[in-house]
Amino acid sequence: MARLDRFARQALLAEIGAGLWLTLRYFFKPKATLNYPYEKNPISTRFKGEHALRRYPNGEERCIACKLCEAVCPAQAITIEAEPRADGSRRTTRYDIDMTKCIYCGLCEEACPVDAIVEGPNFEFATETREELMYDKQKLLANGDRWESELAKQIFFYMFAAVLLVSACMVITARNPVHSVLFLILAFLNAAALFVLAGAAFLAMVLVIVYVGAVAVLFLFVVMMLDVDFIALREGFQNFLPLGLTVGFILMAEIGLSLAGFEASGTMRLAAATHRVAGMSDAAAIGNLLYTRYLYVFELAGLLLVIAMIGAIVLTLTEGVQPRRQDLARQHNRAIADTLTLVKPAIGAGIAPLPAKEDVP
Repeated sequence: MARLDRFARQALLAEIGAGLWLTLRYFFKPKATLNYPYEKNPISTRFKGEHALRRYPNGEERCIACKLCEAVCPAQAITIEAEPRADGSRRTTRYDIDMTKCIYCGLCEEACPVDAIVEGPNFEFATETREELMYDKQKLLANGDRWESELAKQIFFYMFAAVLLVSACMVITARNPVHSVLFLILAFLNAAALFVLAGAAFLAMVLVIVYVGAVAVLFLFVVMMLDVDFIALREGFQNFLPLGLTVGFILMAEIGLSLAGFEASGTMRLAAATHRVAGMSDAAAIGNLLYTRYLYVFELAGLLLVIAMIGAIVLTLTEGVQPRRQDLARQHNRAIADTLTLVKPAIGAGIAPLPAKEDVP
C-alpha cells in the first residue's frame, strides 16, 4: 500500500503541485523583502553603529583626553595618547579603535563626559581587509563630521523624550489642575518635536494646532474660569481605584499585544507600506493625495464640518433684545417740533409732565 501511495504521488506530481500552491498563496501577500540598498529598514534611535568623534560648533574637537572610554572598554579596543597644549588644555594626539575587537556595547559613549565619542547610525562599513577596520583619529573625526546631523537628532530625541515623560507624570500628579493643563501643553509640544525628528512634520503641526492650540488652551480657560470644587471630586477617588486599575491593566495589555504583533510582522513590511516619494515631505505627499485622488471625499468631509458648525451656531443662538440701529435719513429729516417742546411755567407753579415724543434714533 505504501508503494502504491508513493507511485501515485510521483505520477500525479503531488509534491510539485503542493509547492506551486504554496507559492501561489504567498504571491499576493505583502512582500517581506526590501530592494537593498535602495530600500532600507528603519533604524532605532538606540542603534549602536560605527564610531565617530564629534566636534563643537566652532570646529574644536570635543575630546578632552580623560581616557574614561579607554578605561571602561571591556574589549580593550581603544588606545589613547595625549599631551598638553600651549594654552594648558589636554587634547589627544592618538585615538585608535580596533573595530575587530569592539563589541558595540556603548559603554564608551556613556562614560564620555562631553559626548565626544559616540556610536552613530551607520552600519554599512564592511571592508575587504582587516587593516581598514583600524580607525585612527582622522577617520573618527571624519565620521563625526559626516554624521553630525544624525547624531544631533539622537541627542535631541533623548532630551525631548525625557521632558515628555516628566511632563506626563506631572499631568497626573500635580494637585493644581491649572498646573496639570500647563504640563499637558508641555507634553504635547515635546511630542510634536519628536514627530519632527521622526520626519512626520504634518503630524507635529496637527498636534500643535489641534491639541495645543484648541483643546488644551480651551481646557485651561475652562479650568481657570469655572469654580470647580476639585476637593469634592477627589473624595470618591478610593472608590473608583479598582475600576481605574482594571482599565489601566487592560490598556497596558492591549499595548503589549500591539507591540508583539508589530514585532511578529516585522518592520520591513511597515517600511514598505510607509514608502514616500523621494524629494517630497510628508505634508506634501498627504496634500498630493488629498487634492488629487481623494479630492471629492475631502470636499465632502469639509462640507460636513461646515454643516456641523452652522448647526451648532443655530442651536445655541437665542432670541434676545435687538440692538438699536441708527437711521441717518430720519435723523436729518426730523423737525424741531418733533423733538423739542417750549414751555413758560409760572413762578412757583412747576412743570407738568409732558407726553413722550417719538424717539428717533
